[in-house]
Amino acid sequence: MTEKLKPWEQLPDEPDLWYNRFKDFYLPTQSLSEAYYTYYEQKHGHRPTRKGYTSSWGEAAKKWEWERRGLEYKRAVAAEAFDLAAADKAELYERVEKIAKALESLALDKLLVEGFADTNAALRGLKTALELKMMLADRPEYLDKIAKMNEEQLDKEIARLLESWDAESVDDTTVGNGETETSGGAG
Repeated sequence: MTEKLKPWEQLPDEPDLWYNRFKDFYLPTQSLSEAYYTYYEQKHGHRPTRKGYTSSWGEAAKKWEWERRGLEYKRAVAAEAFDLAAADKAELYERVEKIAKALESLALDKLLVEGFADTNAALRGLKTALELKMMLADRPEYLDKIAKMNEEQLDKEIARLLESWDAESVDDTTVGNGETETSGGAG
């Protein structure tokens, strides 16, 4: 069984000469005139003095459907770029999710090791983990922003978030409903 040709690959009866001109000159520019100018310049060392292209180029482009094939090529390249971007975004999402889980685990370990005497650090870690999870779930624009970051920038952003949350003070005496505990009995 023969594998189906992609539209931008050489057609069965297409001469090498015209396929190479299509591939080397037309595909990069998607313009017959610009393809011809580039070819001419490479061959003669200067651009042609007349506008347009020769009739042989026009006939070959029509016969071998350069415009249609070039458009299919552009679509395939765009689809591939989109797939890569989606894969990168999914990988980034997974990485941030792992960081959030690790922070959550570290915070809980801190509570177990140190008990409830000093819960500030553990609460900050839990808050950081929760914020990261919320960013992933509710803030796609933030994910888009960090998706464009390289490793170093992403590490700096995470450090910045940790520092900003670390700088916030967490009052250990605050109860879940916002009231503070009082020492001593009722009254």
